[in-house]
Amino acid sequence: SAIRQSVRAFLIAALAVGLGYNIYKGHETYDKSRTFLTTGEIEKHYHTWSRDILAASSFAETLAPAGATVIAHRETAFPMEATSLAVVAIPRLFAEVPDMLQRQADTAAFFNRDTSNEERCQILARYDVQMIVYRDVWLENRVEKQLSAFGPRHASGDMSFIPKVNGQF
Repeated sequence: SAIRQSVRAFLIAALAVGLGYNIYKGHETYDKSRTFLTTGEIEKHYHTWSRDILAASSFAETLAPAGATVIAHRETAFPMEATSLAVVAIPRLFAEVPDMLQRQADTAAFFNRDTSNEERCQILARYDVQMIVYRDVWLENRVEKQLSAFGPRHASGDMSFIPKVNGQF
């Protein structure tokens, strides 16, 4: 019937338009991914981050030298990764870091309320950490009090930073 053929033609056209759009958007995303995979370069900051997060990320770079390793709570790892600083772990697997599972476990342990400060010191030494980073809203008050033993806290928005002072925590 003519109506059935018209509906079929319309559906085919709609699918073709949808496919074309997805190919166009996918190509844009693929280009960004390909650039990262071939050069290791990523955009400095993501457009979805708030001004507070961007300001805190920039502030972090004033507290530790470029390339310094920071241990960042899982809710702060990605903004820190986008700076000139390195993070012990990010909250997803990354194939180019063979010991990522151990790094994630160490990071989780570091911010766990049942971890002693002696164990935290071992983790800091293992990765030559230069700064501790966390967001106040995501960290238990008890853990924040425990971390105060590592030195003075600096803040930008709801992000907190405890850098090494004179090479020591």
